[in-house]
Amino acid sequence: MKEQIASLHIAPLTQINLPDGDHASACILQFPRRRILLTVAHAVANGKNWTLAHRYVPGKGMQHYQLGGMNVLQHFELRKRKIKSHPIDFAYVTVPDSLEPMDEVLDSQGNVISSRAKKILPARFIEPSPEQTYGFFGLTRHRLDDEFHLLMTSKLETGLKYVGEKDGLLRFKCRERYHDYEEYHGCSGAPVLNELGELVSLVVEGSDDRREILGLNLKRCWPALLVEAGEFSIC
Repeated sequence: MKEQIASLHIAPLTQINLPDGDHASACILQFPRRRILLTVAHAVANGKNWTLAHRYVPGKGMQHYQLGGMNVLQHFELRKRKIKSHPIDFAYVTVPDSLEPMDEVLDSQGNVISSRAKKILPARFIEPSPEQTYGFFGLTRHRLDDEFHLLMTSKLETGLKYVGEKDGLLRFKCRERYHDYEEYHGCSGAPVLNELGELVSLVVEGSDDRREILGLNLKRCWPALLVEAGEFSIC
């Protein structure tokens, strides 16, 4: 399942290393010199201690990598001799090449019954086409059980069709109308992939009519990633 192994789960931790209720999704791109984690700003730009859940160790629990402060972007426009700005719903941070997040399945006793490496995506994106279908994966509706085990529900959305842009975001029409935004809580930042498993966008939000998923237009953000990756100089 290409969508699942490309999507990473991120969450802020409390001072006692328990999830505090928020969570989101992300992906990692491999540039020639650096690995960069991508997600959306509305999920993580809140000053919390955001971490990447990357490996489960029996007897010790889930291991987390602290992401630290993330970079965010602003869009500036000069209108009638006045500069106006608004935030771009995008956040990113460099992570070490040694970080190898895993996709794991646990049994009810906390034993790992299957494990595979998450996919580190190549440093490129593909512009969407109406001729293809798209999909994404995230973990939603998480809660703690009586023994403080984290329980989550998988959300896989496939068969999305690209239908244009709206306010700078890419529009992907769902096969069916969804009932509630809570169905996707935790999917913000998930990579949207095409049929070949190539990165096209990141999940941002749903539409007012609950028939579409809106995604980040990566073309607007790519120069900042090249600078962060050491592939492009602004001097």
